[in-house]
Amino acid sequence: MASGTLTTRGGGVEAFGDSILGCTFVGNRAGDGSALAFDSGVVRDCAFARNEAFLAGQATVSTVIGTGTMVGCTLVGNTATGNGTVLLVWGTVTSTIVAWNQAAACGGHATYGCCDLYGNSLGDEICGAGGDTNFHADPQFCAVDPAASMNFSLQQDSSCAPGNHPSGASCGLIGAAPVGCGTVSAEKTTWSRHKSLYR
Repeated sequence: MASGTLTTRGGGVEAFGDSILGCTFVGNRAGDGSALAFDSGVVRDCAFARNEAFLAGQATVSTVIGTGTMVGCTLVGNTATGNGTVLLVWGTVTSTIVAWNQAAACGGHATYGCCDLYGNSLGDEICGAGGDTNFHADPQFCAVDPAASMNFSLQQDSSCAPGNHPSGASCGLIGAAPVGCGTVSAEKTTWSRHKSLYR
């Protein structure tokens, strides 16, 4: 786990050509790549929460040069100021959840497949190439606030769970954590929406 680091780039980890497997990046701050700045390596089964890129237009996760691969990750509750992005990747991003971040979902020119981009404050559009296996749906985490609880497991009826892809694509598990609960009735919402139910 990389946690609470403040640097110019690669607040949690700055890696070149390495494999980063099963890590959690939380609470890091940097101008760019606040959680992770990587090059040609593979990032697999990692979770990113509450990281902040504080330079305008930068990203919480970035590839420094351009052939990196991200597989099976979850990015929730991260911030990139000044029209920044959660992901700034050149290379390939697959089976990854990018949800409820204070930023655009992505930048750069990656090839995306089997990704769920949802609820990001500056948009959920695919950046670069993407086929019909990508979608925009609530990931349905077991936790109401996964960024706070660090519980990224999925409900059994989540579109990111194996066999539940909205178009029937064979993506398998999407995200860093498996199914961890049945269907739950709680959902993430805003305080203003909650108050409106009682007016």
